[in-house]
Amino acid sequence: MRLASITLLLASLIAGCQESPKNNRPTDGTTQSDLTEGIVPIAEKPVKAQPSPALTLRGHTCIVTSVGFSPDGKRIVSGGLDQGKDAEGKPNNSLGGSGEFKVWDAATGHELFTVRDKRAPEIAFEPRWVSFTPDGEQIATSGYGGGRLRLWDAATGQPADPPAPQLLVVGDMPVSYSPDGKRIACFFHVGNDLPSLKVWDTTTGKYELTIKADDARCVSFSPGGKRIAYGEHDTVKVCDAGTGKVLSTFTGHQKQNHRSRDQQIKRLSFSPDGRRIASAGTTTVTLKVWDTVTGRELYDAGSGNHSPAFSPDGKWIVTGGPAGDDHDYIFVLDAKTGKRTFTLRGHPGNYSYNSMSFSPDGSRIVSCTGSKVVEVWEFPPKQN
Repeated sequence: MRLASITLLLASLIAGCQESPKNNRPTDGTTQSDLTEGIVPIAEKPVKAQPSPALTLRGHTCIVTSVGFSPDGKRIVSGGLDQGKDAEGKPNNSLGGSGEFKVWDAATGHELFTVRDKRAPEIAFEPRWVSFTPDGEQIATSGYGGGRLRLWDAATGQPADPPAPQLLVVGDMPVSYSPDGKRIACFFHVGNDLPSLKVWDTTTGKYELTIKADDARCVSFSPGGKRIAYGEHDTVKVCDAGTGKVLSTFTGHQKQNHRSRDQQIKRLSFSPDGRRIASAGTTTVTLKVWDTVTGRELYDAGSGNHSPAFSPDGKWIVTGGPAGDDHDYIFVLDAKTGKRTFTLRGHPGNYSYNSMSFSPDGSRIVSCTGSKVVEVWEFPPKQN
């Protein structure tokens, strides 16, 4: 009797196990194997496509290293250097020797004109840095590894009249105009003197101030024109633009780069209200933002952020990002926290040669990352 009960119980359990798959089968005609094949592991699920540029400006024969909007936002200037070649005549990673710059219609992307100076072949034309003057009437260019400052008519591309003084800009760094356009700050060679930070009066063509600095790589006037910030090795200094007296010194970068030439501070950007400065270098130098009034470091945005530029309202910072597998990246940070809020997948390039900025109304970003194209993005970016 007891044996019979056990036998019946076992039979019932076996039957139940055999029926359970039937109870779990889909009722819509889909098989169990169909469900299994449809499951995508979380790590492999496709992410939302990143924004595409609103305009891609093509036509450069050089590597584009500098871009910017005109003060009215209606034009874009882009310039750069020709790619070097090896002994066999094949392109390599070197730049220099000559170059060009172009001016574009910012609304349509139509090329307005190109300047490739061939009048003086014995003097290399290297527009590593290009920018409109504050009044939008001229374009300033300076070279790579040291070169002449040149001024051009922004409407025609012809040499400006009168021309810029014969000044040799030191190193791989742009000039900085005061907001009123009456002064230029940069490291210059003047005669046989050692390179120094000079402030040049554009109306008289004379130097009105010399600031003693050691091996600076970047300089910027404040929005009000009363201060000048510059990077000296691994330190940011802010001085009075009238007297040259140092007002503030920011030293938070020092523990990271140990004064390595490849890891110096190379980019500076004031916020529109002049109360903050963003400083960055390349490779392992992190991007830091400082309070210019208190001298306090507000935050460290980490490495992999290059060429910072504030938005006109001061709420955002656009920076070059690290090189990806096949494209570089452009980050937009929340200027208050340093958090990466938007990521733009840029064009193939070399992030060591990048430049980007917001349009004057903050509705667009123009960028280059060391390729032969320029890209214009809507801001805030729209997801594809």
